[in-house]
Amino acid sequence: MNEKMLSLSSIVKEIPLDTLLSYFELEDVQNLIGVSSVLFQDIINGQVIKWSLNERYLVNSPKKFKNLTQGIENETYWHFIVSRNPRGLMFAPYEIRNNRRVVLDAIQKFGFAIQHASIELQQDAAILKLAIEKSIHCFKFASDSMKNDKELVLNLMQKSEKNSVILRYCSPDLQEDAEVVCLAVSVCGRTLEFAGPQIQKDLDVVGVAVREDGLALRYAAENARADKATVLAACQQNGLALKYAATQLQNDAEVVNAAAVSKNNLAC
Repeated sequence: MNEKMLSLSSIVKEIPLDTLLSYFELEDVQNLIGVSSVLFQDIINGQVIKWSLNERYLVNSPKKFKNLTQGIENETYWHFIVSRNPRGLMFAPYEIRNNRRVVLDAIQKFGFAIQHASIELQQDAAILKLAIEKSIHCFKFASDSMKNDKELVLNLMQKSEKNSVILRYCSPDLQEDAEVVCLAVSVCGRTLEFAGPQIQKDLDVVGVAVREDGLALRYAAENARADKATVLAACQQNGLALKYAATQLQNDAEVVNAAAVSKNNLAC
C-alpha cells in the first residue's frame, strides 16, 4: 500500500476519483488520500476538484482567485487551499486568518504566512516560534513585548547566524544593551549598523565588531573612528576600513601600514 501512497495534490490533479474507486473500497480510498471523512465526502461530491481549480488561480491570477473566494468562510475549504499554497491566507476572511489550525498549517509550509494571520495570532508565542523556525526574518512580526525580551533575543541569536535581523527588529532598549549587541557583532561585525547610537560609541563593543569585520568601523560613532586602537584593529582585519577612520588617523603611519599589509576581506 505504501508504494501506492499519493499526495492529495497528485490525486486531484492526475487520477480520476472513479478510477481509484474501481480499484479500492471507499474506505481504502479515504485512507490512501489521508484526509478526514468530511473532506473526503467533499472529494466524492467533486467539491475538491473545484477547489483545486480555484487554487490554481491563486498562482496564475490572484485577482481572479480573490473574486472567486470572496465571502467563503468554510474552514475546510481554506485549510485545503493553504495546505497547497500558504499564500492563500492573505485572501482569507478574518475568521479564517484568526483560525489557529489553518494559520499553523500555512506557517508550517511557509513561515512568512504569519504576516497574513490575525493580530491576535501574530502575537501568539507558539505560532511566532514556529514562524521564526521557518525564517528568522519572521521576528519582525513579533509583539513589542517579545522584541524587548532579552532572554528570548539572546536565545534566538545563539541559535541563528543572522543576528543582524534580530538586532534590527528588537526593541531600542536591547539595541543599546552591551551584552545583546556584543553577541550580535561577534557573529557579523557590520551588525553594528543596527545598534543604538550610544552603544556605537562604546569602544569595547566597537572593538568586538571591528575585530570580526574591519568594515564595521563604518557604523561606529565619531569617537570610535578617532580612537587609534580601534582603528588599528579594524585596519588589521580589513585594510579598506582605513577610509572610515577619522582624518587624522588616515595619515597616521602605523595605521596606514596596518591597512597596507592586511587582507581585504569583504565577506560578512
